[in-house]
Amino acid sequence: GSGSSCGGAAGLQGTDASGHLGENDIGAEGADHLAGVLGECTALAHLDFMFNLLGDEGAGHLAGALQACNALAHLDLSNNDISDEGWCTALAHLDLSNNDIGAEGAGHLVEAVEKCKALAHLDLRHDKIVAEPQGLQKSLGPNVELLICETWTLLRGDVL
Repeated sequence: GSGSSCGGAAGLQGTDASGHLGENDIGAEGADHLAGVLGECTALAHLDFMFNLLGDEGAGHLAGALQACNALAHLDLSNNDISDEGWCTALAHLDLSNNDIGAEGAGHLVEAVEKCKALAHLDLRHDKIVAEPQGLQKSLGPNVELLICETWTLLRGDVL
């Protein structure tokens, strides 16, 4: 048997940790239906949604569902008519810990996530950020939990 771990959806069969759903004309409605299945795919490491018709609404449906996919390392949403704001419509948790992100990268990251109104948690622990944590938290806004190192946490705008 294939032992489907993803509800038997086409393109997500078996215990394979990758899903290939590119070039299927999947729009917002299709993404909404797939969201329930994708929420069960906790071992999914690679997901290809390129060349579909997701738009901002479809991207939002996927973002909500993919939060359960802790192993997801590669997500291809290329060629899906997603706007500047659409890519982060429902992004609530962004974990970039254990990377080589420094102060310059953190500045670019803040610019990129400013439009992510649903963002509530940003994890930058074990990165190379040396900037003032208060300044970074202020840039993100009071509704974002910011984790920078393992010894302290700024919670929703609290001052150190």
